[in-house]
Amino acid sequence: MTLFRLDASIRVEGSYSRDIADIAEREWLAADAENRARELGRRLTASSATR
Repeated sequence: MTLFRLDASIRVEGSYSRDIADIAEREWLAADAENRARELGRRLTASSATR
């Protein structure tokens, strides 16, 4: 099964929602060797987001 993860917080460091999502994703991946995760939004930088 594939987990689709979209981080909406512009903050990479210090984002509580990202911290919680990291924990949930890590636990979900560990639960089954066939689980996969797909992420969007990690490459966005603060400078490009403010344009």
